[in-house]
Amino acid sequence: MHTDLSPHLHTSECNELISKLKACHENNAFGKFLGACNKFDSQVVECLHQERVRRSAANRARAKKHHQEDFSITGIKVPSITEDHVENYPSVVDRFFTKYFYRKACSNPQPYKVFFHSNRICMISLAPEHEALKVGVKSITFDIGNTNRSQNQVKGKGKKGGMILQHDSAIAIVTDKNDVTYKVPSCIQGKLIEVNERVVKDVSLLGKEGDGYIAVVLPKPEHCDDIKSSLMTQEQYLSTLI
Repeated sequence: MHTDLSPHLHTSECNELISKLKACHENNAFGKFLGACNKFDSQVVECLHQERVRRSAANRARAKKHHQEDFSITGIKVPSITEDHVENYPSVVDRFFTKYFYRKACSNPQPYKVFFHSNRICMISLAPEHEALKVGVKSITFDIGNTNRSQNQVKGKGKKGGMILQHDSAIAIVTDKNDVTYKVPSCIQGKLIEVNERVVKDVSLLGKEGDGYIAVVLPKPEHCDDIKSSLMTQEQYLSTLI
């Protein structure tokens, strides 16, 4: 959450970044919850922080001038607002999603990451240790042969019309720079809500947490507990890498 973003409260520099953030939110109905606007969000947070730092410095200078170094309200000392600033504030993904991992049972099992939101939305992406990311991704397509996942359409609050997926259903095909192909599984049972076509245009996004998600899948409420138990937690996954 940001402070009041009214234009009269901020510099022209911050107002420009705030406008870009608001435009990104309007153009990314689902993506804004999945990190599509993280870049602008971080820039706004940093700009607002710099405003507070400058404002705090000016306030301290005025206080020093009037010999009032300690500012208090009803006898209670008010700490500097910069003391509570967290330099490495958690991203949207870290704050609102729980990370799980999936490996499909096959001859060459590759790891995939599932970001599970409290509202059941699940974001599917390649795990950092995926072979395609190590070698380098050449391309990704949502045309899996018998169907094209990019043609998926959902309507209304109930997300009617989304393609039904099983945990091993292919949602995309990734080709690395050695021309080795990998079928990306859904990882969970649910309904396909959307695919991230930005990664088709810019495969480098696949290595970025949040922005590089491949698809969004929505499981049924009654399946969530079973799905979570079938996946590896982050601790369990990391233990397999040792």
